Amino acid sequence: MAHALTNFLVHIIHMGKVGNIVKVSQKANYALRAMLELARRGLNHEPMRSAQIAASAEVPEKYLETIMVELSKAGLVESRRGPDGGHRLARAGSDISAAHVLTAVEGPLKLMSEGRPRTKVARELADCTAELWVDVASEMQRVLEGVSLDDLLKRAQARRGVIDFSI
Repeated sequence: MAHALTNFLVHIIHMGKVGNIVKVSQKANYALRAMLELARRGLNHEPMRSAQIAASAEVPEKYLETIMVELSKAGLVESRRGPDGGHRLARAGSDISAAHVLTAVEGPLKLMSEGRPRTKVARELADCTAELWVDVASEMQRVLEGVSLDDLLKRAQARRGVIDFSI
C-alpha cells in the first residue's frame, strides 16, 4: 500500500494539484522558494542579500526576513549583517531536504482532526480513518525527506529543458 500511496502523491504533485489535497502555508512555500534561490547559487558564492532573494523568489522582503531568521536558527542558512552581509546555505543543497525547510518554519508535519465522534460506531469508523491519515502523513514525510533542494533544482532544469553537463 505504501508504494501505491507514494505513486499517488507523486502523481498529484506532478499534476500541480497539491493545493487540492495538501494545504501548504504561504510561509512554507516562501521558505522553500528562498532556499531554492540560495541553492541555485551554491555554497561558494558571496552571501545573497534579502532584497535579492525577495525579488528573485517573489517573496515579500519583510516576511522573508522573518523566515530567514527561522531558517538560520534551524541551521539551514548562515546569515551575516553589514555591508558584505547576506544569506547563504549552511550546507550543500543535496544535504537539505524539503522536510528540513518545512519543519524549520512550520514545525513537524501533522494532519488536522475534526474532533471525536459521539457514538460508538462513528468512533470505530473514525479510528479506521485515523489509521489511514497516519499512513498518509508518514508517506508525505518520507517523500519530503527524500527530496533535496538539489533534486528540486534538477526538476526545474528538466522542465526548462536545460541540459546539465557537469560531472
